[in-house]
Amino acid sequence: MLDSTVLIDVERKNEEALDLVKSMLANNEELIISTVTVSEVLTGVYYIGKRESLLDARTVLAQFSPVPLDAVVADKTAQFVAFLLKNGSPIDFKDVAIAATFAVTKSDFLITQNKKHFEIIPEIGSKARTISEFKKIYR
Repeated sequence: MLDSTVLIDVERKNEEALDLVKSMLANNEELIISTVTVSEVLTGVYYIGKRESLLDARTVLAQFSPVPLDAVVADKTAQFVAFLLKNGSPIDFKDVAIAATFAVTKSDFLITQNKKHFEIIPEIGSKARTISEFKKIYR
């Protein structure tokens, strides 16, 4: 699963992110994203207001089938929010919803440039990897 930070890097033409995503797509890896990620990426593009950026972002997003924030993901999100609040470690709701999507889909890894937000959730832990970390283990 790819976090918003990775797709934002792809949209910004970050070489490391581009190389990884292109390689994984070429190898027919199943790459998933959350509809929350779609929203985050498009929010930045709409904020900037450049038509070409919107076209680039839509092209990037079209490569993936977003997993919706449905009732199952919403329930898992609520569980994670409660856990984080009880432990005094609240994180941004968008990241919690992405983490919940990861858990519900039982994905192998969550590739993110902001792993500290995700690794504190027990169901994710060491499955959260930065692009650089993931590239070291990816065939």
